[in-house]
Parts: sequence; structure tokens; C-alpha cells
Amino acid sequence: MPMSEKIRIALVKRKMAITELAANLGTSQSNLSNKLKRDNFNEKELNQIADN
Repeated sequence: MPMSEKIRIALVKRKMAITELAANLGTSQSNLSNKLKRDNFNEKELNQIADN
């Protein structure tokens, strides 16, 4: 299963929108959406997502 799919599932379980996660990460919603489409995350970003 791609990492982006796992992130989307976690967002649904937490009842969190992509915009809310993007704000928590200090990035734009469009940037986060593009990363999810490309499934392009580095280790630092994944750790930040896990902390939210």
C-alpha cells in the first residue's frame, strides 16, 4: 500500500482534513495534495505527519 494511501486513511480515522494537516505542517494545502498525488515524502515529513 502506498504511503499516501496510509496517510489518507489516518486522516479519515482522525477526522482531519488535508488543509488542517497542511497547516500543522506549515505548508500549503496544494503542496501537500501534490505530495499525496505523487507519493513523494521524505523521512522528516513523515515524522512530522506522524506527530500530528
